[in-house]
Order: sequence, then structure tokens, then C-alpha cells
Amino acid sequence: MTRKLVYVSFGYMGGLLIAATAGGLTVPLTVGMLIVGAVLMLIKKIPPVYTAVIMTVCLSAAAGSVVYSVVNVPPQMGPASFDGVVTEADTEGVPFYIVRHDGQLTGIYIYGEYSLIRGDRIHVDGTLSVPKNESYMRSKGILAVMYSPEITVIRKETGLFRWMDGLRHISMSTIRYLGAGDAGEYIIGMLFGSRYWSISSSALSDLYAAGAGHTAAVSGLHLSIAAMIAAAVAGNDRRLRFIAVMLTGAVIALAADLTVPVIRAYIMTAIVYGAGLSRRRSDPLNSLAIAVLVILIHSPLCVTGASFMLSLSGTFGAAVLSPMAERELCRIKAEREGTERMFTHIHPVLRSAVFILCTQAAVLPASMVFFDQISAVSPIVNMLVIPLCAPALFFSYIGAAAGGAVSKLFFIFAVVIAKVILWLCHIAASIASPLPSGAILPEMVVGGILACLAGAVGGKKTLLPTALSTVSLIMIAGTVVYCTSLQAPQAYIEDGYALIRTASGSAAIDTGNDRYDLKRDAARYGLHPSAVLCTKGQAKKYASDFPDADIYIIEGDTSCTIDGIAVHIDGHDIQVDMTGA
Repeated sequence: MTRKLVYVSFGYMGGLLIAATAGGLTVPLTVGMLIVGAVLMLIKKIPPVYTAVIMTVCLSAAAGSVVYSVVNVPPQMGPASFDGVVTEADTEGVPFYIVRHDGQLTGIYIYGEYSLIRGDRIHVDGTLSVPKNESYMRSKGILAVMYSPEITVIRKETGLFRWMDGLRHISMSTIRYLGAGDAGEYIIGMLFGSRYWSISSSALSDLYAAGAGHTAAVSGLHLSIAAMIAAAVAGNDRRLRFIAVMLTGAVIALAADLTVPVIRAYIMTAIVYGAGLSRRRSDPLNSLAIAVLVILIHSPLCVTGASFMLSLSGTFGAAVLSPMAERELCRIKAEREGTERMFTHIHPVLRSAVFILCTQAAVLPASMVFFDQISAVSPIVNMLVIPLCAPALFFSYIGAAAGGAVSKLFFIFAVVIAKVILWLCHIAASIASPLPSGAILPEMVVGGILACLAGAVGGKKTLLPTALSTVSLIMIAGTVVYCTSLQAPQAYIEDGYALIRTASGSAAIDTGNDRYDLKRDAARYGLHPSAVLCTKGQAKKYASDFPDADIYIIEGDTSCTIDGIAVHIDGHDIQVDMTGA
């Protein structure tokens, strides 16, 4: 059993997923896994190494199920008063903070002038309630939320997080001072994460339609580029290189507010460069398994989150599938040319294409699960955009660290590249056909089974044609289904906001201050609202975000009809009746 960490890590993750999705069947399934493992151990015909693997996975999965069941216990709902420490803060656009108390996380929505950052200690008085979007909140480790609690700041954080928050705002102000518009906001997203940008709804829609929205979510792509820069500056000394990479990665992780993709990438980077200290080659799959295990032990509930799953699958495609595909291409080339495989290399352009395609293929299943539609042109766009991200990030990081006139100069270089990226995404979005994942998923499962059967019967010669034919049919069927589904009214209801699609247009509803999330989802679903219902304080911002939309103010309980769809708003609760549509 050469991959013990892999079996333990992914077995543990499987147990967490079972507990997250099975509900009342968690205990029977866990017991069943242990019984199956015990029975298989008694079958003498199974080689001992496979028996050990099966039992390791079963025990790890059982442990994951138990851990998830233990931590997934919400606090008592109702009035609450406690001291807590802010562990996450969205101060740009969404007044949402995460506060830790008694070992649990609580989400609080504050409607007022507060400027809290990670590390601030506050006293909270309010009413705990169950989140309406329970699955999303649970994936962030949040089992209870508060709306409009009374906040008393006990102690402001004055150390590292305050310094990083100041550096972040200085860089953002410098970029916005250049007047670069969406290109500048895109650079802000690449540096600090999309929570801090104020990109227009049209540019955001182009990014999602082109399948390049992930480039503004700080993750392994960004940290790997920074690590290469730090390693090049440090030179050939392995220890100095390791220290430089770790310090650089730590600054980037802090700038991005320690999100899950960045933490995962940081752990992976530490393992890869740390292995070089002992002159040993690091195994990508083992490195990924260690990162997964560390993150899920610290935050078991994040196993169902889009951020975790997308970063996991993307890293798997980049670090595991891509090298495998590259080795296979080298083998084929060596056999064709009659040379030794160890001396055979593929063209850098082909290597880059293989890397991007493997990453996209690995991310596709998770994208289909978490998003209602995926981009048909995403692989092609990413082959053009990702190489451009490297110099843009290079100039952005230098600009953020330099300060003064030098900072502006490097930010200008980055903004020029960002303009090219947004232009490419705009062109791609104009010809893209988003594919509805709900319609594709059954076909994808059937196609995968057919491809596996073809590979088992006819070998590699039939596997590739079958897989390509399946993907082509899925894309054609998905495009047809998507075009016909545009005529059917749909409602996307979240906690505090909603989007409604009708045959004649679309409408947006924001009962509080969820402008950032609403804009993101409108772009993701390809919606350009012609009407926006919002509070008085958000009216001007929405008028700027959607200049062609009619703005209506929500005052108390509100009832209205949108193209035959009845809508009732009671506080933060949004009820939509589609029967009259």
C-alpha cells in the first residue's frame, strides 16, 4: 500500500460527504461500510494489499462520518449575547462578517457604518436563526446567523491583519486612481479576490460566460506564479528559496484573507518546495492528499462547498492528470521516433494546452454540480487567458509592494494586459452558448459509462473516439436545451435576494445589502435585469450597476407582480409564486 495518505485523506473526505448528503442514513451507511470492509478482509482470494486498502478507506470514511455528525450541531436558536472574534470580513459591498464564539462560527449581517477586519474582538447582542441558504452557509462552517445585531467593539486588531488591510486599501486606491474601470477592478480581483472588486455587471457577465471567472478568485494559479518569481529571485540555494516562497505565499494568503483555495495552494506549495530541501521528489497526489486532510480536519463542513471542491478538482487536474497526459504523449512520440522516452519532450505550446485542458476537464464535474450552467468555450478561452494572467500578476504584485510612482507604473502595465483579457472574454461571450448542467448531468453519466465500456472492450483505440463523440453530443444537446429553456420563467432565490427570469426580461430583488452576490449571480446566469427592487440606500448603486433597469424602492412589506409572477417581500423573506407566469 504505497499511497496510505491518499487512501486515508480521500476516504475521510468520502465519509464527510456521506454524512453531509445522506441525512438520516448516515449511521446505517457508516456501519455498512465497516461491515463490508470486515467481510472483504475474510475473503482469502483478495490479495492482502487490496484488503488493507479497502479497510483503510472504510475506517477513514467512518471517521469522517462521525466527525461531520459531531460538528454539524447548530447552537440553540433565539436571543444570544456573546463576545466573539471576527474570522472573516466582507467590507466591500456585503456587510457580512463571520464571528467565532464557543468554537463555532456565526454569520452576522450588519446594516450600518462598521469597519471590522479579521482579528477584531466584538460583543454581539441579537437573535440566532437558521440560515435560509443552509447548504451554502454550512459549507462555510456557519450553522446560525444574526440579522442587524447590536455590535460593541471591544478591541481593534492592531497587528498583522490591520497592516495587511491597510496595504490592501492603498493598492486598491492606487489602481482606482488610474481610472482603468473594469480592467482596474479585474486587477483588484486577481490580487485580493473578487469580494473586493466593483467590476461592472457586463464585464462580470462576460467573464462567467467565457468561463474565465476563476482567474479573479485567488488560488493556486496566482500563488504558483508568485512562488516562481520568489524562487527565481532567491537563486539556487534551496533553503533560501524555500523561505522566500513561504514568506511570499504567506503575504498573498493574508492579502486574500486566508480563503480555502489559497490555504490549500499554500500547503501544496510548502510540501513541494519542502521536499526539495531533502533532495526528494514530491508526489503531487500525496501533496494534494495532505492538503485535503489538513483543511478537512480544520474545517470539516467545507467539504460540500464550491470553493473547496473546485480548488480540489482543479489541483487534481493540474498536478495529477496533466503530468500523466504529458508522459503518455512523450511515450507516443518516443515510440514514433524510435528514441528513449526520458529524452523526449513535447512542444511548450502543446504542454500548455494539455495542462489547461486537463485542468478544465477535472473542474467540469464540480462546475456542473455547483453552477446551473457552464461555458462551452471555456477551454479555448483559458488557453488564451491563463498565459496572459502570469505577466499581469507579475506586474500587479510588484506594484502592490513598490509604492509611490513606481507602483502606478507597474499597475499600468498590469491594467493594459487586463484590458486584453476582458476584450477576449467579451468576444468569447458574444459567441458562447452556456450549457445547462441540469440537462447535461444524466447524459454525462451515460456518456462516461459508454466511454468506459468502449475502453474496456476495444482498448485505447475506441476510448478516445467514444469520449469525443459523447462530449460533442452533450454540447449539442445542451445548447438546444438551453435555447429552449430561455422561454420558461425561472426564479433563483437566495438568502436576502432573488433573480427572476421571464420570457420578456429579468428582475432582481435585494432586501438588504447583497449587491455583490446579486451581481455575481446575475452574471453567472447571464441575466441583465430590466427592473431592480432594492432598499433606498442601495438605489444609486444599482442604478450605476444596471443603467438600463428601472429602480423600485422596497418599503416594509411589499407585494408586486412581474410578468404574471407574484412576489411578496416580508423583511428579508422573499416568496415567489410562479403559477401565474
